[in-house]
Amino acid sequence: MIAIEDVTEREDARRRLVDSENYAFGLFAHSPVSLWVEDFSAVKRLLDDVRARGVEDFRVFTDVHEEFVPRCMSEIRVLDVNSRTLELFGAPDKDTLLRNLAAVFRDEMEPHFREQLIDLWDGKLFQQREVVNYSLDGGELHLHLQFSVLPGYERDWSLVQVALTDITARKKAEAYLEFLGRHDVLTKLYNRSFYVEEMNRLERKGPRPVTIIVADLNGLKSANDQLGHAAGDALLRRAGEVLGELFARPHVAARIGGDEFAVLLPEIDEEGALRVAETVLGGGCVGVLWHNLDAMLIERTNNNKITITVSSAVDSFGLQRLIDYVKYLEATAKSKAKQSDVDKLADIFTEAVRQNVNGVAGLASPFFNFNRKQLVDLCSQYRLPSIWEATAYIRDGGLISYGPSFPDMYRRSAGYVAKILKGTKPSELPVQQPTRFELAVNLETAKTLGVTLPVSLIGQADEVVE
Repeated sequence: MIAIEDVTEREDARRRLVDSENYAFGLFAHSPVSLWVEDFSAVKRLLDDVRARGVEDFRVFTDVHEEFVPRCMSEIRVLDVNSRTLELFGAPDKDTLLRNLAAVFRDEMEPHFREQLIDLWDGKLFQQREVVNYSLDGGELHLHLQFSVLPGYERDWSLVQVALTDITARKKAEAYLEFLGRHDVLTKLYNRSFYVEEMNRLERKGPRPVTIIVADLNGLKSANDQLGHAAGDALLRRAGEVLGELFARPHVAARIGGDEFAVLLPEIDEEGALRVAETVLGGGCVGVLWHNLDAMLIERTNNNKITITVSSAVDSFGLQRLIDYVKYLEATAKSKAKQSDVDKLADIFTEAVRQNVNGVAGLASPFFNFNRKQLVDLCSQYRLPSIWEATAYIRDGGLISYGPSFPDMYRRSAGYVAKILKGTKPSELPVQQPTRFELAVNLETAKTLGVTLPVSLIGQADEVVE
């Protein structure tokens, strides 16, 4: 006996089901956003236990029991992720990502997850917010999160979908635009607009007293006229670096004009302002030694030395501080130094000490290299720690050198010669930067100067002269 049954409808339904599953899986696997399928049932049980204990204000509860939020984070069970997730978080495969979830869900994610728990406590099963996660290499990811408990799982939250859209680039752009709105681009200090806004805020709300220090960068016009605006910009940047390092929030350092700077010091009285001026702005500095084509060795730098004149709204006082010797005209291979330059070296060091310079940074110069023994001897005579660009100075008695390895550059130049000999046009060869740098220290000089060099610095040195 043969029985025949028509199963066409059933097979059609099965095929439609398979097609539907493949379609849904394709949407999930190849979605352009990061998709997570997670089990929040353990989190729901924890919330239900808290509610059963009579807690009504969950926000206050999490304020008191801070450990509850990370505990809930640890109870999340990830069921599946798509390929975009692996790409976004820098995971080679799903298993690697799931084994390292503690590196993803941490730090700044906790405040966002706390808000997510509060919304779940209030019955909001669909949520959107901006959060912070971390890739497996430690990079910070700003993400737009969409959380939803899938239909049919509202009772136990055993199946939820989390969609993450990467907005890191947008957040960086927003941060940069915000920075531009409040800061001077050249000096990186606050701009005049923020300075006025902050001054008005302090006038309205305090705290009091408030000291206002106004600083003027002397010689900027001269530097622009004689050395070019690039030199003037470099001076402004350096002044910004100095003020930025000296004053941090709640103090506000701002550039309020071309060469004018102002510092707001809340809760600093007259005595405190004078102490700031004497102990912070009145210190020494490092002189930068340079030489130009006209052989105006340092003397021209002295004529163009940059000082900051400071006055205070609490009391008027004048301060002069040498930030550094201007560092704009480095020597070239075509240096035409005169013998008179050598004769001026001692006078230049005498003037540097008079200007409260307590260290020397020598720029690259054939003239300096030819007279390096005299230079390092003068540094020792005036007890000035020095740093140079070549190890030859250290062997002659300098304290520290850090610069490109000349033997390495000479070896690499042979490759250029070979290419030219093989027919390559010199104009077609790219300019290469040094790739190897050498650090050298002279412990005997350090002992003579009474300078203690960190052990970590000595350990990194390529050459140590003892």
